[in-house]
Amino acid sequence: MNVNRPVELEWKGKKYSSLITMRDVDRFEQDPNINLAKMAENVILGNSKKSHTANLVSKVLTLGGCPLSQEDVFYSLCDPENDLDFLVIDQWLTEILDACFIKLKKKQPETKKSRKSTRGRASTKQ
Repeated sequence: MNVNRPVELEWKGKKYSSLITMRDVDRFEQDPNINLAKMAENVILGNSKKSHTANLVSKVLTLGGCPLSQEDVFYSLCDPENDLDFLVIDQWLTEILDACFIKLKKKQPETKKSRKSTRGRASTKQ
């Protein structure tokens, strides 16, 4: 189980790659406007808060070497001349949240060894 997963976001024609670590997740959650579990629930319900999304996206872009504020991202979304739209940002949010949560491996069910029935007879094993 590991949180260290890369996220690649494109901002103004340049791609920025960030490796999300557990320390980053903890830093994100320290912000009073970021609750990763609630954000994930809101994405599923189609009710993501754009200002909170802009906050998280700005933090991830800053990790990748593109220092932006929450306002920079939010204003870019509101600018009609910008090629960003809320669907792109929601896709980014989904990628970021996917990187923040640990993927648990499913345990394979144990297979029982078949035992031949002796039907009341004594076992032939010695």
